[in-house]
Amino acid sequence: MIAKPLPDIQEITKATQYIIGYGSGRVVEVRAPETPYGTWSGYYTQKKLIDDVFKASSDETTTRNVYWTIQEIGQELKNAADNTLRPHTAKTTNDTEIHRYIWLPIDCDPIRPDKVSSTDAEKALALEVATKIRAFLRGLNIQSILADSGNGYHVLVRLDILNQNGTKDLIKEVLFAFNARFNTAAINVDTSVHNPSRILKIYGTVSRKGEHTADRPHRVSRLLEVPENPAPLSEEQVKALLAELLKGLSPESVTKAKAQKVERNERNLIPHGSMYGPLMSEAGSLWRRGYDLEGVETALIAWADANCEPPIDYDKVKQYAKGNQWERGNPMANTVLINGRIAGSGDGQIIAPSSSEGECTVLEAELPMFPQMIGPLHDLSIALFPDIPYEYKVMAAFTHYGLLRSGLDVLDTDPNLQSRLYCCLIGDPQRGKSAALNEVRKVFQQLTSRYNCITSVDSGPALVDEFSDRHKAAILQDDKLARVLIDCDEMKGLFEKSKVTTQSRNSMFDEFLKLYESNRTGNRSRKAGKTHVDDAHLAILGGATPEGYQTMWTGSAGGSTGLQSRFIGVSTNAPRMPIERRPCSDGLGSIVVKLYDQMAKPKRVVNMEWDAIGELTEWWQDVPTDNPATNRIDDMVKRLCLIMASSSESDVTYDIMKSAIKAGQYFIAFREKYNPPDSSSYIQALENEILKIAFKNSGKSLSANQFRRAIHPERKPGGLGAFLVAWRNVIGSGMLVVDGVNRKGQPLYKLGEN
Repeated sequence: MIAKPLPDIQEITKATQYIIGYGSGRVVEVRAPETPYGTWSGYYTQKKLIDDVFKASSDETTTRNVYWTIQEIGQELKNAADNTLRPHTAKTTNDTEIHRYIWLPIDCDPIRPDKVSSTDAEKALALEVATKIRAFLRGLNIQSILADSGNGYHVLVRLDILNQNGTKDLIKEVLFAFNARFNTAAINVDTSVHNPSRILKIYGTVSRKGEHTADRPHRVSRLLEVPENPAPLSEEQVKALLAELLKGLSPESVTKAKAQKVERNERNLIPHGSMYGPLMSEAGSLWRRGYDLEGVETALIAWADANCEPPIDYDKVKQYAKGNQWERGNPMANTVLINGRIAGSGDGQIIAPSSSEGECTVLEAELPMFPQMIGPLHDLSIALFPDIPYEYKVMAAFTHYGLLRSGLDVLDTDPNLQSRLYCCLIGDPQRGKSAALNEVRKVFQQLTSRYNCITSVDSGPALVDEFSDRHKAAILQDDKLARVLIDCDEMKGLFEKSKVTTQSRNSMFDEFLKLYESNRTGNRSRKAGKTHVDDAHLAILGGATPEGYQTMWTGSAGGSTGLQSRFIGVSTNAPRMPIERRPCSDGLGSIVVKLYDQMAKPKRVVNMEWDAIGELTEWWQDVPTDNPATNRIDDMVKRLCLIMASSSESDVTYDIMKSAIKAGQYFIAFREKYNPPDSSSYIQALENEILKIAFKNSGKSLSANQFRRAIHPERKPGGLGAFLVAWRNVIGSGMLVVDGVNRKGQPLYKLGEN
């Protein structure tokens, strides 16, 4: 496989200086369209833009191509600049929000098949055209920038023209004239970049179209030739340029250039009355490519803007997105399409009719996107096998690194808190859980031998023995700390071994609870007799299916205030892993070296900056205290902050805190979706499932079959037998009461008054 290019932060810095640097107080929109999470967008000042653009372009799986607005935006959008890139953005900059033209972009692009990169030969022809255009401009004493767009070349001319009536038409006429004069059979001078809100590739980022191949590779865009202080053209000078371009051109050649544009528009724009089929087809394609509801809506709106005749009814476009999703059986959050109408509903599980026979479907609320972390652990997760879901890799890396720095790094505001984590990766088979566990483990075990990584443990005494063995090895390595990571592919198996039964009084769950915050453990075992360890540091990392995760808690006594509240859970919307994985990025080696250096650092007190403390305090005050899903989330946020600051060799900054808080919000949503109610038996677990469905559909009456279809007890431990017992229990206790019958004469049930 050929190596894939990575963005160049020096080129991004250079582009920011020259493209944004002109004009006082410049703010630009950064945009990454057509991603699995819709359009990413944010308004940035020059100072804050560089790092976020570099990170976005580094993430090939999400933000493949990153662009910016190049003209000067109005004051209202300048005021909105918060230097944050957000997914699912439906509103982006439009032409009326541009105050001034700063650049005339002349885009020389090779004519080639759609959605593929150019070949070297095709690109060389584009350079010939760009060179001729610059020579023509020099003859008029007009300076220009030459830039490599990745697949072709840009010629940029400085302007200083207010965006007012007629300005856009003037720029359009100029580009038509450039097209008529310099177009060739192989190279197109693009006339579509005339509108002021047009976005261009950010130089220094990677241009990715289609697959990365030897013949048609992805490339890094960059500025090539930049004159010093190019003088901007006024409106009168642009009109003079247009007159020079038209000299010697026949009216027919300009008309032909315009006709080509009109022909493309007439071919591509779908007229009113014919939009339903193409929009539904495109929506279905987006769903199959793994987009969530917001992503489909955003991408479909962008597709409609590019392909449909204006004016566009955006509410209808959103309805088509949801309608196609329903038809294809994809669960969508908080929305139900019934008989062609959109109906709102509450959070979590919702029962909606799917046929005239009264059958029902349960729709689960979607999780928000897992946020990007900060520092070399994030960089590692981007560079390491990009087909493995980022959220799995980054939390596995946090768990390994956090354990290795446990007992060494502490927060100045909370010196007793340690950086160890208990983490479970949730997902269906072939979604990358095992791949993430294996690949991250390989990285850290190559870096250090200062911890034991075990796949399972049978009992509390066996865990103590493991710590005792590790402690002896640590002394030989001049290390007083005994670190053990339970790194199991299937966490459900670990939990089943740990449960107390009539035949077993296993103390392993007690050890898990004790060692989450404490470092002292001891026990009596057949192997070592009475053992006591004072510097024991435990972390847990493993995977589970969604069903396995929920059932593994049954009988564990690990309720919402117990062991459940100590676990971090992450899931993914990523598709199945491909058979052949893409290789690691070339920069992986330097990232690993940096992590090695950080892990070898001495003990350190990590300071939390005042604005970070204020942000955490303000956020935590707004978190509801009566929600079991929020238990110990503040503790987890601080642990993530400690790990990010330690690995970055920095204090806990405001940006680190914001990233950790976003993760905390994700963990709350994860628990609300996946954590089962407290239960000590399979029957009690099913009782809770029945009542959960009833609560989520309060005000509705449902049949026993509807409850059964919503819960699918045949797929859960205990099966239908346990479900029937649970059903009799909730009926007999008065928690559910009869409320009439359906058309088939079957009783309908609702929540009782008690």
